[in-house]
Amino acid sequence: MCPAKLNLFYFGGTGGGIWRTTDGGRSWENISDGFFGGSIGAIEVAPSDHNVLYAGGGEVTVRGNVGYGSGMWRSTDAGQVWSAAGLKNSRHIPRIRVHPEQP
Repeated sequence: MCPAKLNLFYFGGTGGGIWRTTDGGRSWENISDGFFGGSIGAIEVAPSDHNVLYAGGGEVTVRGNVGYGSGMWRSTDAGQVWSAAGLKNSRHIPRIRVHPEQP
């Protein structure tokens, strides 16, 4: 959720990429296809700039058959373009914290 935009939400699927709604969940669009795919373990919107998003690949390892990811990804334009941000071999990123003032 983004406090500045009350109907904006992001969802990371296990095996399904990142999805965004701007109408409170009535409709969703995939915003990660063409950049990366697979399981998403975490998504974080920068508190100081709602256009900066981080996504961590790989679901939480709570069972034996989990999907792994391809590291950390970052977008500075609300998900229109994504770039790799490191941790390529981490496989599972279940949580992300963004500095409250420095996205």
